[in-house]
Amino acid sequence: MLRTNLNNFFIITSVVVGLFAILLIWVYLWETSRGLKITEIQIYKNYVNCSFAFALVMLVILWITTQGLDSKLMICFLILTVGWIVTAIGTLIFSAIVKNSVEDKRAMREAILPCIFKVIIMVAVLWLVY
Repeated sequence: MLRTNLNNFFIITSVVVGLFAILLIWVYLWETSRGLKITEIQIYKNYVNCSFAFALVMLVILWITTQGLDSKLMICFLILTVGWIVTAIGTLIFSAIVKNSVEDKRAMREAILPCIFKVIIMVAVLWLVY
């Protein structure tokens, strides 16, 4: 019973940290769309990459070390992958409709490629683990 609760806690933690990385990208987009340049994209990339790596490693470790949680872990991978796809598409659309300078739009579009790479990484890891 305790082992199941602990595994569920780890799954929830992994998804929350993974979604936090996605939220950071949306905060950066919102900040750039308003013309505020509080931080550069490189600082956001560091925070996003750390959160993404933690979530991915935690999910893979859970997938390898537990039994009977495959369906839950598959849903978690699916949630995070769809989140990154929506973020990549949303970034492209958001940067196209915002009435800002070309420099701000270019800064917003810098977030698209890392999102696409994260989708590729998620799918590749899921393929290797499954």
